[in-house]
Amino acid sequence: QSTPLNSHFHLSDEKEINIQLSFYHSQSYINCLSADTDTNMVAMLFHVAVIITILWGSAFGTTIYRCEPTVSKWSEWSACNCLTGVRYRNRTLIDKSKYDPQCPLNEKEACSPPAECFQQCSLKFDIGPCRAYVKVWSFNANTGSCELNVYGGCQGNSNRFETLEVCQKTCQGGVIIASRAEVSDPCYLKFDGGRCLGYFKCWAYNADIGVCEEVIWGGCEGNANNFDTKEECEGKCQQGDVCSMRFDAGPCKGCFPVWTYNPEKHTCEQAIYGGCYGNGNRFDSEESCLNRCHSVIEDTCNLQFEIGPCK
Repeated sequence: QSTPLNSHFHLSDEKEINIQLSFYHSQSYINCLSADTDTNMVAMLFHVAVIITILWGSAFGTTIYRCEPTVSKWSEWSACNCLTGVRYRNRTLIDKSKYDPQCPLNEKEACSPPAECFQQCSLKFDIGPCRAYVKVWSFNANTGSCELNVYGGCQGNSNRFETLEVCQKTCQGGVIIASRAEVSDPCYLKFDGGRCLGYFKCWAYNADIGVCEEVIWGGCEGNANNFDTKEECEGKCQQGDVCSMRFDAGPCKGCFPVWTYNPEKHTCEQAIYGGCYGNGNRFDSEESCLNRCHSVIEDTCNLQFEIGPCK
């Protein structure tokens, strides 16, 4: 004896039809509302369609439901999101007592962003007429990169993004350019005051000496090594004693010569950095490495020689 298959269809608020189909070897029964031959034939064809629907749903994980009038009709699709390439629509639950999880209230699908989404990247950044101080990122079509700017707080144009990542995803196709100083890791960028002549106090991480320093930013361009407070800078960049860390080349496949401190040999030596991530034990020059880990090297000279356990 096989297990009965159930299908539950919502046809109206007042009327529900529950169809239960049970297979016992070669026999089947159909419970109909009328004994009329034509009606039975229609009922038979209807139940065959139900069987196919149920078996299809079992095989492919889909079930056909009619959700109205428990929920409203779908709204119009939203505009295609420029960043995610997704559009949305929704509907509301009319009868909360008959909520069915197989009648979702929200739906999304992939879409092609309109041309307007990409036009914003070709606009020249506009600070606007107001005089607020809001750090934003904008895309520079001449250099093909995202740059830090100050937004006045009103008007301007759409070439304005809250974070570097959003700017890159929108205007550089999601491609983050890996350079000698990986843009996704601002702590290893040399502070850049930008070309503008403003006077904005901020904090930047100095990787050579391993501390956050107060610096002056001109108000436009520059890079991501730019923090509003010392606490924000230290929370992002200070990693403890980098001189005690083993060198980490990172997961990227670039080939950038750097200097690193070898805590076992107590010397600064050259290494190859992949271009992203890694840790703070990485310096632009031997001098920077020695300046940062000089005290560690000096300390080793004062240690008493040990012969070690080997014979």
